[in-house]
Amino acid sequence: MTTKKILTSLFMVLALLVAAYIGKEIYQWYDRISCPTAVRTEPLSMPEYNNAQQVHTKETTQGDFYTRQVEFVTTDSTEDVISFYKTQLREAGWKLGDNDGSTVFGFGEDSALPEYYLTLYVNRIGSSTNVKIVFQHQPCLPPV
Repeated sequence: MTTKKILTSLFMVLALLVAAYIGKEIYQWYDRISCPTAVRTEPLSMPEYNNAQQVHTKETTQGDFYTRQVEFVTTDSTEDVISFYKTQLREAGWKLGDNDGSTVFGFGEDSALPEYYLTLYVNRIGSSTNVKIVFQHQPCLPPV
């Protein structure tokens, strides 16, 4: 076999490997932005915290977008509040998403339509823990 044939064969193998790698990246990118095809038969709900005091709730709806914002105070520790929501949401199939590791936690359940998101803000002030929860559901909106 001549050097030219060997180099041509190596180039072809390299080209195939590059094409396979790029194809895999494109597939993974598409998979991340594709919307689920399943539709929920029952809506998801937000777990209610048992030791919540001074509860304030605000709900808004704009078309298919729904937001429920709940704020409350508790004498429980921030760790207790965070542990409660992590446990309850994970058991219901939610996935832990973005978080700063201490005071802000994001959860999502996007296996069916509509997609659900919950953001938990927890802050200790003196002997009280202040909690804010933003609970949302919306249609799937893949990035443009």
